[in-house]
Amino acid sequence: MSDAVTGRDALRPAEFEVPGEGSLVDWWPLFGLRLESGGLELRTVRDGDLPAHLAALNEGIHGAVGTNPFGPNRWSSAPAEDIARNAMHDIWRNRAETDRDRWTIQLGIWDHAAADHGWRSAGRRARAMALVLAFDHLGAAHATTECAAWNHGSRRVTESLGYEPQGSSVQDWGGEAVEVLGYRLGPEQFVRPAEDVTVTGAAAVRRQLGIDGR
Repeated sequence: MSDAVTGRDALRPAEFEVPGEGSLVDWWPLFGLRLESGGLELRTVRDGDLPAHLAALNEGIHGAVGTNPFGPNRWSSAPAEDIARNAMHDIWRNRAETDRDRWTIQLGIWDHAAADHGWRSAGRRARAMALVLAFDHLGAAHATTECAAWNHGSRRVTESLGYEPQGSSVQDWGGEAVEVLGYRLGPEQFVRPAEDVTVTGAAAVRRQLGIDGR
């Protein structure tokens, strides 16, 4: 009897572990990424979440009419059916393009304690939780962000987290000249959330994205 490896087993690295049956998390660890803190939950958006995601988009994305907080792509001004299709396409495209050289992690937000914290605070808390993931679990050296100078709410949240100004520029945001402010944040300047953040699945995600080997 021969011990030679044949068929697909010959193509499998010796260290390869066959994922369990019936679990997409085993095959795509990003589906198992979860952040929890004080009733707020962040996790990767799956296809089963899309109906609720699209319903939330249909309820409205931002309040002020005539403003565009999203940069050159005025996607929130499109017809409702286009917003829905584009949102799904964006999620699927980012999955398809994810590899060890380029990746985007899209996290949905579930607020299970709105009565305790108020919905207005959820955005800041979610950004703080995402920064904990980036700095403590994914090895980020710094984070950058930008916002329109008129967007005082975004500016307040950004600055409250410890971001430092990096100058401004005038940019074309969908045919409109807008002053845009840049910010940068390192782990030393990060104003961490008051409540602990529990992160599940980060080790498997680091392996999927090749972070541990860098």
